[in-house]
This record gives sequence, structure tokens and C-alpha cells, in this order.
Amino acid sequence: VLEDTLPKAVQQETIEFVGKPTVSVDSLAPGNPLVYTATFALMPQVDLKKYQDVKVKKTTETVDEKKFDQTMNDLRKMRTKNEPVERAAQTGDSVTIDFDIKLAGVSVEGGQGKDVPLVIGDKYFIPGFEEAVVGMEAGETKQFQVTFPDEYGAKHLAGKQCDVTATVKKVQQVTLPELDDAFAKELNFKSAQELKEQIRANLVKELEQKSDQTFETAVIEAVMQQATFDPIPNPMMEYELDRMLDELRGQVEDQGGKFDDYLQHVKKTVPELRDSWKEHAAKRIKGALVIKAVAEQEKIEVTEDAITAEITRRKAYYKDAPDTQKEMEAL
Repeated sequence: VLEDTLPKAVQQETIEFVGKPTVSVDSLAPGNPLVYTATFALMPQVDLKKYQDVKVKKTTETVDEKKFDQTMNDLRKMRTKNEPVERAAQTGDSVTIDFDIKLAGVSVEGGQGKDVPLVIGDKYFIPGFEEAVVGMEAGETKQFQVTFPDEYGAKHLAGKQCDVTATVKKVQQVTLPELDDAFAKELNFKSAQELKEQIRANLVKELEQKSDQTFETAVIEAVMQQATFDPIPNPMMEYELDRMLDELRGQVEDQGGKFDDYLQHVKKTVPELRDSWKEHAAKRIKGALVIKAVAEQEKIEVTEDAITAEITRRKAYYKDAPDTQKEMEAL
């Protein structure tokens, strides 16, 4: 009966609701009509005030030449050549090491490695570690001490001085290719000049996208500040908190981590996380309500051609993700 009558009643009353309604039966007797009451959490109303008068300045940035040089250098590193050498390790060399880190004589969890590649000077290891390897030769074992940074993620190691035993197994000299036409052709460009121009254009586009996103956020927040909102119903808040939790879980897993390990690291339970997000969730909801209200007032409609074009764009972006491709095919 509900499946037959409730959608019609909602359409007739033009009710815009959030989540699922709660239903209570008022009358249920043989030979008599079924009478029930459906209670909805209504979509909050927004008074945008004079949102057309909101003014926000859009800022633009120029390409940071240091970032440009770093990007070009990273490209060169992708084509490095490593040649074994029979000498002591120097800054810039690639070494292969075994190591064991101990605190108070006990090996720390995750503080051991076998055949670990390390480029001296890249600063990927604990401060002082790479510097201690300089001067070591293949087959040499050395003991030294390092101090973990105060802000280190593992709190029991933060600021602690530990003992390290490291063995260098291989020393290789790293040679970076010249940034010339031959190098550019390896990356399918006609010349080094064309490669540089394309990299610079990509950085400019990245800055433009960042500027657009910052501007959009600033405009929405400016409209939110002057608008008034009905109270946000609980189902809407719970739905947004669910979304935020799914987003965080996805980010952790995309980086190869486990969500339970993340919770242990931040020392919070899921309910505690959700409770700490309520203010931010309310802000996200209000931002969405503002966009919806403006679209309705300005009578903005999305055409089928625009939807198709966006699906095509996203399919191209996710060309290496077959599962996501299938989901979009279903659209």
C-alpha cells in the first residue's frame, strides 16, 4: 500500500524531503481503509538575500620558476643512469643498504630494511641518516645515531635518539641526462624547447584550475555568510557525515593504508571522528544548499549534451580504471 500511495501523495503535495520518512499506522481494520501517517524531514529553505551583490576578488598566480626547474629536474631523474663504482659513497650516489634501528637496544617496529635503495641527498630518511652513509664503501658496516623529528608520526619515537646499524651493499653513481633535444625526443617531443613550453603550459593550467577552485569556494562562502538557513535535519547531517567517512576511508586505502590503522594512529573512534566533523559537515551542506537555491532562482538547467560531454571527459580521465569506466557506462 505504501509503495502505491506514498509516491503519489508526495508528488501531489510537492514535498521536497530528505532521507526516508517514518511511517505510523493510524487505522488498520478489516473492511476499512488503511490510514497511516508519513513524517518527513523537509529540505531546509535558504534565504539568499541579495546574493547578486556579493563581490569576491579573484587572484591569479604566476608560475614559480623554482617549481618549474624542479619539475624539469624530476623528468630528468626518471631517465637516470646508475653505474656501479668502487669508491666511497658521495652525496648524489645511489646506495643499496641493509639497516636496523634500535631504541634502548630494542629494534623498533618498521625500523628494519633489506636491500633498500637510497639516493644520498634526497632527504627521504631520518635527518642525519643519509649524511652518516656518506664515505661508506660497499661491504662496510657502520653504527651511528639519529634523532627522530619532534613532529614524527609515531609518537613513541618523536624526538628520541636511536642507534642505527647500516651495511652498504652497493654504491652506484647517478648520472642525470642533459636537458637537450635527444632527451626530449625520448619523451615524444620534437625538441627541448617544445618540452619546456608544454611543461610550463601544464603548470599554468594547474594554477588556473587552483585559482578557479579557490574563487568558487570564496564566492559560495561569501553568499553563505549573508544567507539564512532553516535548521539542518538530522538525516541530512548523518548522510553528509557518512559521505565524509567514505571519502576519508577511500583516501587512506588509495594510499595503501588500512582504515583501522589510521584510526589507531589518530587515536579516535569512528563516532569521535563523526562528532568532530559536524561543524564542517554543516558548512558543506549549506554550500550545497546555496548552489541549489541559486540554480533554482536563476533557472539554470543542465542539458543532455552537457551531461554526455561530462561523462565522456570523465571516462577519458579514468581510462586506466576499468571498474570506474563500467560504472560510468551504466549512466
